[in-house]
Amino acid sequence: MPSDFFQVNALAQLVQHFGWTWVGTVAGDDAYARGGAQIFIDKVSKLGACIALYEIIPKNHAPAQMSRIVERIRVSRARVVLVFALEQDAKALFSEVIKHNLTGIQWLASEAWITAAILTTPEFQPILQGSMGFAIRRAEIPGLQSFLLRLHPSIFPDDPFVLQFWEELFGCSPRTALSGTFSNKPPCNGSEILANVKSIYSDVSQLRISYNVYKGVYAIAYALEAMQKCVPERGPFPGGSCPDTQTIKPWQ
Repeated sequence: MPSDFFQVNALAQLVQHFGWTWVGTVAGDDAYARGGAQIFIDKVSKLGACIALYEIIPKNHAPAQMSRIVERIRVSRARVVLVFALEQDAKALFSEVIKHNLTGIQWLASEAWITAAILTTPEFQPILQGSMGFAIRRAEIPGLQSFLLRLHPSIFPDDPFVLQFWEELFGCSPRTALSGTFSNKPPCNGSEILANVKSIYSDVSQLRISYNVYKGVYAIAYALEAMQKCVPERGPFPGGSCPDTQTIKPWQ
C-alpha cells in the first residue's frame, strides 16, 4: 500500500491547481483520518490556502454532533471541503448534509470513500456529483469470485464468519439446520445459493486494498520460495550465503 502521504500531497496539489484558498477539513475519529487530515492542513497552509474549519466526525455519529458539524460547514462559507474518513463515517456525514439541504459544496475525498458504491446511489447523487479524489488502482484477483461463491456452511460448519454471514444475507440460521441448536431465526433449508443473491460480498469489481494485500502475500510467498531454492555463494546474505530454510526467521 502506498503511504497516505502521497495521497494527501496529491490532494494539496489539486487545491493549488484550482486556486482554492478557503478550504474546510472534516476527518473521522481514527488514526488514518486524523493523520491524513493534519498532513493535508499543513500542506495546503504552506501553499497559501486558509483552513476554514477542522471538524472530527464522532465514532458514534451522535445526531447533535453531526448536525453541529454540518452547520459549522454552512456558516464557514467554505465552498471546498475535504472529508478524510472511512466509508461509514463519510456516509453518516453526508446523510446529515442531505437533512440540512446543504448544497453548493465541492467535496474532496480520501481514497477510503471515493469509490464507495453506497455513496453513488440516487440518494447521495445531488450532493456528491462532481466530488474529486484519488483512488487506489483497481485490479482483478484471478479465481476469487468463483471461490467466494463456492462458500457454504455445510462445507465450513465450524467457521463462525461463514455462519454469521449466511444468517445476515439469507435471514435464516445454518446453525439450527446443521446441528439442531437454538436460534431466533428460522433454519435454512439448504437451497440458498450465493450466486443468486446480489451482495457486496461477492462483488469483486472494486478490489483495491484487497488487491494490494493479495500482492503482498504473493511477494512473501515468492520470497520464501526463492530462499528455499537459494544457490550457495549466490545468496542474498553476506558472502553470498543462503539462509537456513529449516528455521526461516520473520525478518528474513
